Amino acid sequence: MVMILSLGMGCASLTNYERSTPALAALADALQAEATQESHVIRWNPVNCDCPEWELLLRDRWVRTEVLTDDEELTQGLVKVQSQVKVEVGGTLSPSPYRCGPSLLCSSLRISEIVSRGVKPLP
Repeated sequence: MVMILSLGMGCASLTNYERSTPALAALADALQAEATQESHVIRWNPVNCDCPEWELLLRDRWVRTEVLTDDEELTQGLVKVQSQVKVEVGGTLSPSPYRCGPSLLCSSLRISEIVSRGVKPLP
C-alpha cells in the first residue's frame, strides 16, 4: 500500500492548467506524432530520483520514458543492451505525457521487440 501511494505521488497526473502550458502542449504534440511510428530509439540513462531510467529520442531531444514489457525475454534483452549507446525498439508509445518529478514530464513505451542495438548517433 505504501509503495502504491509513493508511486502515485511521484508520477502524478497533470492538472488542466499543466495541460495548457506551451511546453506540455509541444511535448504532447511530439508524442502524438511519434506514437504513429513502429519503432523508437531509447537509451538507458539512470538518475538519482524516482524518474524512469530510460529516455526516448523525441525529435531532437531525450525525454524520460517508462519502458514497459510483460515479456521476460525482452526484459533480459533490455538488461543486456543497457550499456549500448542507443537501442531501437518496436512498441506502442503512449501519446500522453505524465509528471514523473517536480518539474519533469515523462512518457511511457510498451515494447514488443528489440529491433537493433547500438543505433548510430544522429548527425
